[in-house]
Amino acid sequence: MLFKKLLDILFPIECLGCGQNDILLCSDCLNSIKINQPDHFQNEIIDQVHVCTSFHNALLRKLIHFYKYNYMESLAEDLSKILINYYSQIDYKLNEVTIIPVPLHSKKLLVRCFNQADLIAQNFCQHFGYQFKNDLIQRIKNTKQQAQLNKAERIQNLKNSFKILDKKFVQNRDFIIIDDIYTTGSTVLEMAKILKKYGAQKIWCLVIAKN
Repeated sequence: MLFKKLLDILFPIECLGCGQNDILLCSDCLNSIKINQPDHFQNEIIDQVHVCTSFHNALLRKLIHFYKYNYMESLAEDLSKILINYYSQIDYKLNEVTIIPVPLHSKKLLVRCFNQADLIAQNFCQHFGYQFKNDLIQRIKNTKQQAQLNKAERIQNLKNSFKILDKKFVQNRDFIIIDDIYTTGSTVLEMAKILKKYGAQKIWCLVIAKN
C-alpha cells in the first residue's frame, strides 16, 4: 500500500486528454473523439475496409502512441470502444464471422509484452459475441517497422511474413481483420491473400484510424 502511494506521487496518473487525476482517459475526452459514419473502401483482396475515426485527431494519435510505444496496456479498453461504437452503426454485418487480430512476431511480442491489436480484438469480440481467433495466422518473419518504409518497401518487407496454422478452418468462412492503424494496407492485404488462398469467403478489415 505504501509502495503504491509512493508510485502515485512519483508517477501520478492523469487523463491524457485533460489532465484529470487518477484516470488515463476520462469519459469526456473519450467521447470527444468523433466516430466516423459507416463507410468503407475496397482493395484487390479485401471486400470492405472500415476506418473508425480520424488520425488527424491529436488526442487519438496520443492514445495510440502511448498504447503502443509507452506500453500502456490498459488503454486497450478505451480504444476498443472506438471500434465498438463505429461497428454498432453498421446496418449490414457479417454473420458467423471470425475475428483475427494482426499478429506480432514472437520477438516483438517479448519486447512489448502484449499485442495491441489482440487486446482490442478480444474486447470487440466479447461485446458482440464473435469468435476470436488469434492462433490462426502466425507471423513468421520479423519485419522492420513499417513506419520507416515507403509503400514499395512495405510490400517487400511483408512478403511471406504470415503462415496459416489451421488451413481447414479457413475454408468457406468470413473474417474481420482488426488492427490499430491502416497506412498503405500492406499488412492486412498480405494476411487477406493467405486467407483467400486457403478458401476464405468474405474478408473485412476494421481499424481505429487511417494514417
